[in-house]
Amino acid sequence: METLSHIGSNFTIFQREDSFKFGTDAVLLARFARMRKKDVLYDFCSGTGAVGFFCHLLYQPKEIGFVELDETMCCLSEKTATYNGIKEKCRFFCTDLSEFNREKNLSYADCITVNPPYFLEHSGKTNQNPNLTGARHTDNFSHQVLFQKAYELLKDGGKLFLIQRVQNLAEILYLMRCAHIEPKRLRMVHSYKKKDATLFLVEGVKNGGVWLDCLPPLVLYRDNGEMTEEFKKMQEF
Repeated sequence: METLSHIGSNFTIFQREDSFKFGTDAVLLARFARMRKKDVLYDFCSGTGAVGFFCHLLYQPKEIGFVELDETMCCLSEKTATYNGIKEKCRFFCTDLSEFNREKNLSYADCITVNPPYFLEHSGKTNQNPNLTGARHTDNFSHQVLFQKAYELLKDGGKLFLIQRVQNLAEILYLMRCAHIEPKRLRMVHSYKKKDATLFLVEGVKNGGVWLDCLPPLVLYRDNGEMTEEFKKMQEF
């Protein structure tokens, strides 16, 4: 069954009750990303396209490519683009990331966003619904493929923006550097000020110099459960 999520005053995203739906991490990633109106953006592991569509609302990139394996999610993202009148600036690639290759007529990317599966295969809590499990879980090789494909698609100096579980931080930074995507900005995400970080956001630059800025932590909720002012403003589109 399809559901509609209304973003801001005039944008609608199509989703399904029985498939993975976007959450807080998509909002955080889009807000962390930095891009210009002239930029070409690709959203890897795009799901229903939330990150790409949020970036459209925030930054108005001239072109957005959505790369997603699940055919149902690909159809939903294309339906969203058509419904909101932006299909002409969007391209949709329903394929495994390992098989995604830049075509001759495909623009190089200025920016890539990626909200990948959070858990290694056979780890973390799985869901009886295979659509939900596939969106949350990955294996040891997937991150390597992700950065390899990002390097191939990005322009020299192009940027990759990624959100992941903090337990995967060491692996992600290592694999980024192995792929010559240099980590440049890092921000830890805490649900509460006195709790350990659960997520991190990182920006990498293709063939960038060695320098990493560690930004102030992002805290989502106050002790009373209310959203912090920063997190509240992040959800305004």
